[in-house]
Amino acid sequence: MAERSLTRDDVLTADEVAAMLHCSRRHVYNLARRRELPGARQIGRSLVVVRPVLETWLRTGRRSDG
Repeated sequence: MAERSLTRDDVLTADEVAAMLHCSRRHVYNLARRRELPGARQIGRSLVVVRPVLETWLRTGRRSDG
């Protein structure tokens, strides 16, 4: 099956993620920098997060012990 391109509805901004996680935008950037935020991608100076990846992470539990 071929992968489809991401649309605007498939990605979240750092502000949108902060609202979902009930935390600050700075904390979202720190999580991404430490690679603790799945689906986070840096595009230029902006951070975006792939919505389905984040939603799965939230649904299955935030902690990834390993």
